[in-house]
Amino acid sequence: MEKEKKRRRRKKRLCSIFLLLILLLTASCGRNKNRKDSELTLSSFGDATENHHMQCVEQAPDQTKGMTRWVVAQQEKATGTIQYIEFTDASEAKSFLDNQRDYIEKSTGHTGAAGSSYWTMSQDGFYYYMGYHDNKLVLATAQLGDDADNVRAALEEMPQIQGDF
Repeated sequence: MEKEKKRRRRKKRLCSIFLLLILLLTASCGRNKNRKDSELTLSSFGDATENHHMQCVEQAPDQTKGMTRWVVAQQEKATGTIQYIEFTDASEAKSFLDNQRDYIEKSTGHTGAAGSSYWTMSQDGFYYYMGYHDNKLVLATAQLGDDADNVRAALEEMPQIQGDF
């Protein structure tokens, strides 16, 4: 009888520990604001760039290219910039990325690395990145070195942005 009580207590203790671990894991997953499945928004863009001492300035969007919002983040006295551009739809974001990629590759004479929704290249002393999610595009350029490292670190904090930073 005593043996049975000890076995039950042990089972209860193990179950309690197991449930506590599950609770802790699920609670911590919900708090991570940098999860890759969260939405890319102007707010998440602003948070990521501000964390790396960049200031955002709203620009007048080029509506002839389907832009509805254009924000540029730049660190004072640095070459790195990250742009957040919203388009009326995802096809315009992809088209803009493709056009900019073609222009940069033709200008430099080099080809970058591309994924399904991003393009990146480090060439001739500069780092370039473009990635889109839905109708939003993030475009980054920086001189290689500390400025590019700062830009890459900010990009890594942005949800939904994919690529080889």
